[in-house]
Amino acid sequence: MTKCIAFHSYKGGTGKSTISANLSASLAKKGFTAVLLDVDVYAPSLQDYFQWQPKKSINDYLFENANIDEVIHDLSPVINKFQSNDGEQSDSSKGKLLVAFSSTSKDEIYKLDGAVRQEGSKIQLLRKFLMLREEIVSKYNADFIIIDTSPGIRYWSINSLAIADTILLSLKLDGIDLKGTRLLAKEIYDSLTKLGTKSYLL
Repeated sequence: MTKCIAFHSYKGGTGKSTISANLSASLAKKGFTAVLLDVDVYAPSLQDYFQWQPKKSINDYLFENANIDEVIHDLSPVINKFQSNDGEQSDSSKGKLLVAFSSTSKDEIYKLDGAVRQEGSKIQLLRKFLMLREEIVSKYNADFIIIDTSPGIRYWSINSLAIADTILLSLKLDGIDLKGTRLLAKEIYDSLTKLGTKSYLL
């Protein structure tokens, strides 16, 4: 059964993208099929992490300009270049690292932002986002789906959290982040945990 884990934070710069990328790679090296989704649509950075320039992005999928196979990229060869240093048995020959990127184009970011301001488009995009998870599970037999979300209380963050089985919240120990994290716990996480979602603090 596929496990969906979302990384979230009140504000940026808490290591969310780094942790999600490294966890996905580690799972693949252990022989699992891990699908990493960059849903930090306002400040996507995973393209820089993997030095990869995709022709199609999650944005294209959401606006029905691409199918699932065009936005999921097999980056397993990238992790196979690195040796394991933890002394554990690696089964990277069986594992897969699949990644879907968000577009870094300013116009595409504006387009997504504009769409969520319209109620009809908002519902349609939510359905496409739910379908993205379903297609990943059925087509790629994923063991794990790892989601790098946008920070704060935003439309894409809440949708990402809503489809996750587990939420890992990262934060810095400063006053603003602590206050914002308390707000997230009260406004969002409390309602999700009542529905069975597990949440943890990093």
